[in-house]
Amino acid sequence: MNRDPLLALVKWLIGPLAVMAVTGTLAAWVAGEQRGTLFGRTAKLTPAQREELEVVPFLSVANATWRLGNWSSAKKAVKAELDHLPDSGAARARALLRFAALDDNPEGQAAVAGQACAADPSICDHLKDAVERETSLRLLSPGNSVPLYFLGGHPRIPGAGHP
Repeated sequence: MNRDPLLALVKWLIGPLAVMAVTGTLAAWVAGEQRGTLFGRTAKLTPAQREELEVVPFLSVANATWRLGNWSSAKKAVKAELDHLPDSGAARARALLRFAALDDNPEGQAAVAGQACAADPSICDHLKDAVERETSLRLLSPGNSVPLYFLGGHPRIPGAGHP
């Protein structure tokens, strides 16, 4: 039995490659025809808008956790949201204010509020209003009240130098 190597090459290598190329091209054409309006709308977005769109699932989970979860789960959700936000901007500042509202330590609240001001300096002049707005959007504890730090500053600590 004398086999022609060229015939074997065509039969076992070039033939399957040609079939894969034809089916891949056909599949890409069919998929392109079946793309819906969501693909068309997202394809036209700028890179900055696409990055904002990527954060939406994390925001949705964080909001649902605030409404349905407990303090611990809300804190974890805000931390996860902060991990996916850029280092500065209004969205990060709002998330930091929510995180500060969760903290029960006034020093921790002040530190996180400082980070929020660094992320978006426009909120520093009306920090109390910004925290009230963020906590009121959450409807459930801990969002029902504004933490003590944001109401009037740091509470007085009795001790030396304080009457």
